[in-house]
Amino acid sequence: MEVRPHRFATSDPASAEEFLRNRWRALEDVELGPRFSLEVQGVRAPTFRVERIAHTSSMSVTVTADGPVQVVEVLGGSLAYEEDGVATTLGPGDLVAFDAGSAPMTVSRQANVGVVLLDRGLLAEVAGVPAERLALARSTVSSADDAERWRAAVRRANREINEHLRHGVHSADEVARRLARAALGVFGVREQGAAGSTPDVDPSHPVAKAVAFIEAHATDPLRVGEIADAAETSVRALQQAFARHHDTSPTAYLRRVRLEGAHRDLASAEPDGDVTVAEVAARWGFSQAGRFAAHYRDAFGVLPSETLRSRPRTGAPQWSSSASSR
Repeated sequence: MEVRPHRFATSDPASAEEFLRNRWRALEDVELGPRFSLEVQGVRAPTFRVERIAHTSSMSVTVTADGPVQVVEVLGGSLAYEEDGVATTLGPGDLVAFDAGSAPMTVSRQANVGVVLLDRGLLAEVAGVPAERLALARSTVSSADDAERWRAAVRRANREINEHLRHGVHSADEVARRLARAALGVFGVREQGAAGSTPDVDPSHPVAKAVAFIEAHATDPLRVGEIADAAETSVRALQQAFARHHDTSPTAYLRRVRLEGAHRDLASAEPDGDVTVAEVAARWGFSQAGRFAAHYRDAFGVLPSETLRSRPRTGAPQWSSSASSR
């Protein structure tokens, strides 16, 4: 998957509207206030974008069709939206997820926002439901812990994308999937009926909650019972759900996340530095070196010591620090 940094800035209303319509093809009406200027910077890939958007004056847009899921954090200014006839105004620190035209009109003023766009097909694949029936369970976070979990996921994605662009380490596909898992864990997922009606399902999907818990605690000693408790379900039900949605078990999924973390640490370490394979293995919960090496080779085709000895690749374009600092 190709990841590209990008930046757009203009104080011309016509250019700004053209950019917005090309970026969000689901827009119908766009109204820009006087002395409007717009700046967008971040990275884009086929299945996700991570951006910061800032504008002066005011901007009003109307959404008329399905599109990618957008998770927005207000960093400055205000953002108002209408959903099911109810108007909500957000300020700095607030988070909201816009799902497939769920907010037909939004108005922002002097806004500075962080935005993550996620492809519906990616979310559907991770959630294990058809894309046309996928819907987020809620548009706002239910707790401060969930909000911080999302921010941590975005910080990690920014860091790994930056390292990917500079050194070629980290898989952009895995970055995308981790963002999708974080979004599903924080905002929940539900499966709509074929005719568009939503069945009566638990808005907190157990698999999504379990995945988010695993991602957040992968370096901690974990037992499957703890993961089931975090997902608010039984061990047996969780095992069946993982088999259905991910074709694996919760413990195998945890091992995969840990292996990815160990691979990331080994690939980004200096070959002549003080980092050792044993140290990285222990950090990610592998107490037996031989078993860790075997699992690692099965996953990546090389021994962990080979990854540690190989120098990071150079020549990849660098993503500017201003675009990666958020």
